[in-house]
Amino acid sequence: PNANLNTTVGSNVIAKPCSTTTYTLNYSSSCPHYTCSSGSKTITLNVNQNLSISASQTTINTCGSSVLTANSTNPINVTWSPSTGLSSTSGSTVIARPCTTTTYIATFACPQTNCSYTRNITIYVNKNGSIVNNTAKPCGSTIDLEHVANPPCPGMTYAWYSMSAPSTVLSTSSKYIKPLSSPSDQGVYFVIVKTPQGCIDTLYTTVVMDCCNISVDFEPVDCNPVRFINNTIDGITGDPIILGEWHWDFGDGTTSNIRNPSHLYRNSWGPTTICLTAVVEQNNSTCCAKVCKVVDVCDFGCIPKAAFDYSLVTPGTTDVQFTDRSVGGGTPCGYEWYVNGVLMSTAASPMITLGTPLPPGPGNRYNICMKVWYCPDPNNTCFEEWCEVIEIP
Repeated sequence: PNANLNTTVGSNVIAKPCSTTTYTLNYSSSCPHYTCSSGSKTITLNVNQNLSISASQTTINTCGSSVLTANSTNPINVTWSPSTGLSSTSGSTVIARPCTTTTYIATFACPQTNCSYTRNITIYVNKNGSIVNNTAKPCGSTIDLEHVANPPCPGMTYAWYSMSAPSTVLSTSSKYIKPLSSPSDQGVYFVIVKTPQGCIDTLYTTVVMDCCNISVDFEPVDCNPVRFINNTIDGITGDPIILGEWHWDFGDGTTSNIRNPSHLYRNSWGPTTICLTAVVEQNNSTCCAKVCKVVDVCDFGCIPKAAFDYSLVTPGTTDVQFTDRSVGGGTPCGYEWYVNGVLMSTAASPMITLGTPLPPGPGNRYNICMKVWYCPDPNNTCFEEWCEVIEIP
């Protein structure tokens, strides 16, 4: 080839190949007194580039640096790219302080031959920051949030925020912040950290406080069937807790999830441990508490126990599906359902549109009464009635 040759004719040429190259010489002689000859010869010029780049460390943190060195056995010009995080884009030695993992390319240019070569090296960046959070303390306790860099990075700046008001800066004074330990201060916090070389990192943490104050209790009525009246209250206001998850363990291998269940013990009598676990939302916390009592269960009696369960049919309405959960007595043969004192249905498990709630109070509350008759009863006097206040979200 004619690449990197000063000329392609003549008995003497100068070759400056950029890589190992095989050249071919084509020759012929023009002589008037003897036979002319012609032919070709080849020669291979091996180019030893002897180029490399190295780094003082290939893994750094966001506050660290690495020295990049271009190595060559010949005088040569070196340029670097990209320029992000570099102290200079030219020279055999530069300092790299990237904010994220970056691959740098060194371009070696030989002015004598106009040849250029590239080598690359990757500097990996570890995000070395974290937030220490001593959360899950009781309400009123001091909550300390601290940004920690390992290893330390002097000169960092901080801006703390809460996701409840993400455009409002809470503090820029230090790596510490102390939320006002109250229920409203729970939630997600984040800090934007900036290193001296301009690297920015955002870290998040969640503040959770133990703001639960509920008193779980229940009252058993009669000995079998047993009605369980849920007396769980808000430990702060003293108000009954109506909305929640209720997990009853009747001590005989059976359970229930309704608020005020009735239960018929068929195979076990005598002292029985009954437990109620309540899971409710209070002060922006999910609260869980449990109470157990020993109830003296007697042999099966004839007194029935009315009970019901309910669920909202369509969110945003007062359409509620009621389900008969009564136990004991004979065969049910009649029902009456009352809402705030008004007869609404005589079905066993009706769907009722509740309408207007009770006078102003917490939530949309309704007084529901269920009356169930049992057969046979010639005098129609074997009935049981149960009333409770329910709340619709």
